[in-house]
Amino acid sequence: GGSGGSGGGGSGGGGGGKQPLKRSSDGSSDANNKRSLHTHLLHALFRVLGRQFGAIDLLELSRGRSDLAVSAALDAVESAQGQPDCDRLRYHGCRLLFELTTPDAHFAAGSEQEGSTSIKVLGAHFKKQCTDLMAAVLARDLLVHLTAALAPALNGTGTDTGTGTGTPTPGTSTGSLSRTSSGSLAASSSARALDGGMTDEEDYVMSSASAALKMVHNLLLYSDERSAQLRKSLMQSEMVTMVLEPFLKRAVLAAAVAVRWMVGGRPRCSSPGA
Repeated sequence: GGSGGSGGGGSGGGGGGKQPLKRSSDGSSDANNKRSLHTHLLHALFRVLGRQFGAIDLLELSRGRSDLAVSAALDAVESAQGQPDCDRLRYHGCRLLFELTTPDAHFAAGSEQEGSTSIKVLGAHFKKQCTDLMAAVLARDLLVHLTAALAPALNGTGTDTGTGTGTPTPGTSTGSLSRTSSGSLAASSSARALDGGMTDEEDYVMSSASAALKMVHNLLLYSDERSAQLRKSLMQSEMVTMVLEPFLKRAVLAAAVAVRWMVGGRPRCSSPGA
């Protein structure tokens, strides 16, 4: 009995070393601690690298396993709640989920080997990746979780800091974190450079929803025998009413403002540089 227990413990330790993002369905504290550590790592990478950290990098960290990559990105989205830059973190998690459904995430530039670049080989490889992605999305009930994470911000009911979408204003305190105006401006400038010019929570909220919707669009295109399961999951998640409709409403209102700006001149604004 002692030998068997020792062997089992050794095997478990080895498995943990080889698969650092492996999930456990038993709800053990060890599994939860691992998820927390990986989520903190992703959030740190988002803050330091922004859009320079892509899905292909996430797959490399996940040992090439799409299911682990999907789980890690979803954890990053859900764990953004309560963070001072939650809109930004949520956006990058959604961005990675979308990128995982694109060919660029699965074919590293310059890595093609001679004789392996035929359309059949590449097509078969990408089809397998899409099959794995679909299985991971359905297994994690990803659409339901994404809807729950995105709907409050889109509908203006976020409660992280009382600012509507969960983004703190300069000089406010969130939990134990207090930021000065100068520190906020510096962080905002750095984030803008890393995130392609996005400047406020509205940009991040809309971009998060856009990435999630594009991910669903690609999954519907790539789906195979799981098409019916995906459509059922989409209906159960209420993503159409909770994410798509508010997203379109915001987009239409923004377009209307842009038209008025073009026709009637520049609107009054409080920012001298706007």
